[in-house]
Amino acid sequence: MKCGEAQEDIKRIYCVAEHTIAVIGRSSAARDWLVYGYIAVTIAALLPLGSVGTAPFMLVAIAVCVLALAAAGLLGAPSRAKPLFRLSLMLLAVLCGWVLLQSLDLSWAGLAHPAWKDAEPVTGPVGGAISLAPGDTLESLLRLAIPFLIFLTGLILSTSDERAAMMVRWLALAGGLIAIFALVQFLFFPGTLLVMEKRYYLNSLTAVFVNRNTAATFLGLVALLLTGLVTLSLQQGALRALRDWILNGASRQSAKLLRDLLLQVTLLLATLAALILTTSRAGVASTFAALFFLLPVLAANWQDQASPMRQGRRSGPLRKAVRMVIATVLILVVAYALTGRAQLRAEMQGLEDGRFCIMPGLLDAIAGNWWTGTGFGTFLQAFPPYRPAECGLVGIWDRAHNSYLEALLGLGVIALPAIVSALVILLSSFVKGLRHRQKARLYPAVAIAAVILVSLHALLDFSLQIPGVALYFAALLAPLASISIARSEKPAKSRRRQ
Repeated sequence: MKCGEAQEDIKRIYCVAEHTIAVIGRSSAARDWLVYGYIAVTIAALLPLGSVGTAPFMLVAIAVCVLALAAAGLLGAPSRAKPLFRLSLMLLAVLCGWVLLQSLDLSWAGLAHPAWKDAEPVTGPVGGAISLAPGDTLESLLRLAIPFLIFLTGLILSTSDERAAMMVRWLALAGGLIAIFALVQFLFFPGTLLVMEKRYYLNSLTAVFVNRNTAATFLGLVALLLTGLVTLSLQQGALRALRDWILNGASRQSAKLLRDLLLQVTLLLATLAALILTTSRAGVASTFAALFFLLPVLAANWQDQASPMRQGRRSGPLRKAVRMVIATVLILVVAYALTGRAQLRAEMQGLEDGRFCIMPGLLDAIAGNWWTGTGFGTFLQAFPPYRPAECGLVGIWDRAHNSYLEALLGLGVIALPAIVSALVILLSSFVKGLRHRQKARLYPAVAIAAVILVSLHALLDFSLQIPGVALYFAALLAPLASISIARSEKPAKSRRRQ
């Protein structure tokens, strides 16, 4: 075969493959299957104790990478959220580049951590990196990247408001089912964690996690999503459907609305009950702080979508203010009534907690390594020399119980602009949604509440550092962000008419 003929055959094969991929990418069934995989991977990451172990995390990481490659290959970059996609990708590239740099031998540049020089009398010349444990830093790189990948994949898959809303709904319902499982497990099998013996937090509900605070963050996020779904069902006429069902019998549409509302309310109540049983002070407080934002916003922007006469009407300032006051009073009453166990634990324990005792030592560690950090994921190696003696020698501190300070210690000064950039990128997208989306304003409101919850709880715990929770948080933010910054694509017929 001649060289020119071989090249022509290769070009022909390439064109056929490219055409096949394009056809599959335009297929609604292919997109649906990718969404199914997206939900399945996100929920699977939660089940084996939040994927904290190396083996389950690696399986989840492989699944996320395969899903991301398939979505990017078939669908390409998202057209609805392209600026957000690019900014997130840039932030991921910067963080990965810096973490990779921390793991390299930089003794020639004078950037190695001083501990490597101090160890030379024992180990001999070994060079040195910014990181105290380069291997751990490289492993942590994957734990940093996977939540970004699931977020970027979610943006790609959110090709319309309807598909993005479906993703949010499935994540909420799956989370509610996990909450019901957690309740059954805690009430009837209190000594069991999944299929293992429960060894820690025996008097607290921990769902599918080891730590009650991790469970509280997850359950709080689920409660916010379900609150949004219940509100949406009410706006779509669920109560009117209930009245019609009582008076005239249920039509097919009203029966569906009632089934959806019953399922959502049941899951919401189960999730709130599970949240309270965690007795996590910070988790419960962060959730209700998020609800203090969410419910008044939902009340102020209430729209009766089931009534044609009221669609498009805007409530006056006085009516909005009254709704917001009623919502605030309601959440205050609910918070006071449901948080008794967490309040009792807070009153009994107060600030006598190890995480507050080690705080001065943690700040000293950051001050001593503020420029380049000690290497991402090296808290276990970096903190012991700074551990205050008055805190005692019992226990091993492998987490800072403050995600921001741990990031500062590990990454160095670059952590500050990275955290601020991430928050600004996300919140600006959601605030844009609050301002410009009318019927879909519920979704950016839920997203902002979710960011409030996770941001507050990260001040006192490490839930966001658990891979399963980080994946769930990133997975729900992606469709919410897509709805916030884009409008539904117009049907093809409408475009042709225009």
